[in-house]
Amino acid sequence: MYLASGVAESSIGCIVGYLYSSNHCTDFPFLSAVGTGESGKSTITKQMKIIHINGFTKEEKDEKVLQIRKNLRDSILSILGAMNHLDIKLENYENEESVRYLMSYAAAERQDYPEEFYYHTARLWQDAGVQECHGLSYKYQLIDSAKYFLDRISSIRKNDYTPTDQDVLRCRVMTNSIQKMDFEVKDGRANVRFSVYDVGGQQGERRKWISVFDSATAILFVVDCSCFDQVLREDHSKNRLLEAIQIFEQVWNSRFLRYQSIIIFLNKIDLLAEKIMNGKTLDMLIENFIDSYPRGEPGSDQRSRSSISMRSRSSSCAPLLDDEVIRTAVWHAGHSCEFYYTCAVDTHTIKKVLEGCRSVIIKKYLEAWGI
Repeated sequence: MYLASGVAESSIGCIVGYLYSSNHCTDFPFLSAVGTGESGKSTITKQMKIIHINGFTKEEKDEKVLQIRKNLRDSILSILGAMNHLDIKLENYENEESVRYLMSYAAAERQDYPEEFYYHTARLWQDAGVQECHGLSYKYQLIDSAKYFLDRISSIRKNDYTPTDQDVLRCRVMTNSIQKMDFEVKDGRANVRFSVYDVGGQQGERRKWISVFDSATAILFVVDCSCFDQVLREDHSKNRLLEAIQIFEQVWNSRFLRYQSIIIFLNKIDLLAEKIMNGKTLDMLIENFIDSYPRGEPGSDQRSRSSISMRSRSSSCAPLLDDEVIRTAVWHAGHSCEFYYTCAVDTHTIKKVLEGCRSVIIKKYLEAWGI
């Protein structure tokens, strides 16, 4: 559904510009960014700010310093807690002193970051036992950026530390409110204004989604495609990837969204590639979750909703769609689904993906106005 030429794309930009300038419409194209927790929605919206709003100011970066240091603290404490749970020992027994300091530091609920904190954290991060536990992070809850920040202790500990764009992108803050961002995108000879709404993805936050779905030009659904071996932070009985698939199915099949098209970002492909290179397979997902799903007994008539039955061997080999599949196809005739592979912390890649999405979003916007 891409436009065939730069001329056509330029014309669409001019049409949108005319609608704005002539007050034929007062609403702008807007995206609702949703997805399960820690899928990378907020990182995507930060990239939009870097690409379309000249990035972060010095003041905005300075505001992230405390949160980045908190990410650093939470990361090392999560690893130490997991080492105890997984019975992983320190390689250097002398580092027990650092463990005792950080445990005492955590128990005191301190919010400051003295030099001793950085010394002991850096010392522990070099320990082979800590590194081993980090490699097993799929067995417990650890933010994706833990290694990134722990590797940057020497910079983060400085009194005059100013975060880089990459530091801000990787800074983890749970979204617990609806956040809106406006920006303009050059399309042909016109500047097209966009709005993006970022909503939290944890189970308790999803009730807010409906408030940003109404009249959305398109829904941006972000999926962490690397999380097949992890469970939800808020519910350890649920696999993250299966939860994302289930939530997407609910959004795709919602009767309130049958005319809203969806753009899927299959995010964190860099982490997925890393897991594959390290020998990870789908065994954990299959053994712990998929195998436990109820199935029909052999010979039973129980089938999935999207099942396709085959004609008898004496007739055509073409598949025969059952009535429910046909009804589903008619239901979804009013909207489309596009997907892209993304790495949310890679600005260059995200810029290319957003350029591809732009024409799709504008086209859907104009269709809503009968153009």
